[in-house]
Amino acid sequence: MMPLLIVLAVVVLVFAILPYWFGIRTEKTMRSHQHLLEQNSVVEVVKYNYQRGWFDSTETTVLRFRPNLVQKLGSNMPDNLKAIINEPFTITNHIKHGPFAGGVTPVKAVSTSDVAFSPRAKQSLERFFRSQVPLTVKNRLNLFGGGVMNLQVPAFQYEELSGIAIDWKGLDVELDYSDNYDNYQVKSHSGGINVKLADKGQLALENLDYTAHSSQNPSGLNVGSNEFKVAKAMMAWAEGVDYNIKLNSIINMMSDLQIGAFINPTGTVAPNNIAVNNFSLKRSTDENAGFANAEAVIHFDQLHYGKDLYGPLDVKASAEHLHADALVKLNDGFFRLSNTKLDEAQYREALIKLAKTEGLPVFTNNPVFKISQFDLKMPDGQLKFTAEFGFNGLQAADMETFNSLMAKTEAKVHVNAPQVLLENLAVAQADSIFSVDPDVENPPSMEEVRDTARMLVRSTINNMASAGYLTQQNGIVDSEMVVKNNELLLNGKRFETAPQQNIDDLMDEGAVAASEVQAASAPVVASAVK
Repeated sequence: MMPLLIVLAVVVLVFAILPYWFGIRTEKTMRSHQHLLEQNSVVEVVKYNYQRGWFDSTETTVLRFRPNLVQKLGSNMPDNLKAIINEPFTITNHIKHGPFAGGVTPVKAVSTSDVAFSPRAKQSLERFFRSQVPLTVKNRLNLFGGGVMNLQVPAFQYEELSGIAIDWKGLDVELDYSDNYDNYQVKSHSGGINVKLADKGQLALENLDYTAHSSQNPSGLNVGSNEFKVAKAMMAWAEGVDYNIKLNSIINMMSDLQIGAFINPTGTVAPNNIAVNNFSLKRSTDENAGFANAEAVIHFDQLHYGKDLYGPLDVKASAEHLHADALVKLNDGFFRLSNTKLDEAQYREALIKLAKTEGLPVFTNNPVFKISQFDLKMPDGQLKFTAEFGFNGLQAADMETFNSLMAKTEAKVHVNAPQVLLENLAVAQADSIFSVDPDVENPPSMEEVRDTARMLVRSTINNMASAGYLTQQNGIVDSEMVVKNNELLLNGKRFETAPQQNIDDLMDEGAVAASEVQAASAPVVASAVK
């Protein structure tokens, strides 16, 4: 009888001690998660506290969105969103630890999160979610490491008497991770969102899916694959509404990096309606012997751009032989810059400096960048494009002068496109550069400027075809450009710069007509360049 009592006592003691022991291990795991959270570029930790008990514990984290993110959004945010994003919020994790904290299946711990917002932010959220909890997070810590986290944002419908209406379909995310998140899988789905801005316009996104599988190599580089898909994305503005959008502002707002600084800052979305069907982006990265290779595949079925229809689009791009250690340092440098208040000029300068320091091994180890496929059906025909670009034997000193850089640069570009497409691109560029000055007496119409641009493209193509720099057949222009050993070859022929000539000498049969149009357009060029 006595041995049985001793066994029972030992069992009871073990089950009494196990939750405490699991609590110690759980705290260690949760604090490591907290350390990783501090390294992200979206939110910053204002305050952190962990209270460990015998059977359960409480973890409290006060967060706020990083100032750089708020700065990017700027005046683009509605007042309701400003109230949410400008103020701190608190995440409280209620943790139960022990082998049976999650039920029959043994676990280390189970955590349920509450998210509390400031009174002002809470008032704004209640307008949309009403009595629903805006964000629910459940985290299961596996017995032998890692865990599964589930995040949910519930659906809601919101409407105002003004005609503004929002139909949010909800969001579900599942994250299956290992300890320290050095290996994880993500599955997320949202039914989308439909926003009606009364009589001003509409925004709609349907069926958004994101999946990823990533692991961290000893070099610190994350390798794996991910895919983002959208069944439909649509934006529309009513006639008479100022719908111009600066392209670089959108990119800066939606990315951690201000890469929009390298894009034409006056670029705008011209039509009052845009829609994309079945868009997908697949990316993959691997590493071999200290060098990384990355590939991206882009596709959409159709793009409605105003009255024009584009698609399908198929793009395959890759980067090969990239120094892995340098890539990790570049990523760390990007993180530092993204949390620094810089204007676009300062940011551009900082990126160039970063490339010449931490990123230098990327460029001095013979990297190759490729676009192996670019096929796009356009209203004017099919555009096909391939390109390969890289450096061969580049040294740090070569990056200081253009001639030295070009001597180590190798590139090959092949273009196959309808001539009318090239003409229309020139016309579009002319529209964006020139405008008619109202102070000019009897100014020519913009149509005359467009005719001039179209005639110049035709003349250039005809002369280049005659010189053997490209082929021209059935309205299709085909040419291959090669840069190597500081030489430029077009269709295998070294490109020779012709002596400067009068524009009339470059014209074909339409020389007289074109020169007259050009003369008539001179006031536009002289006085109306933006």
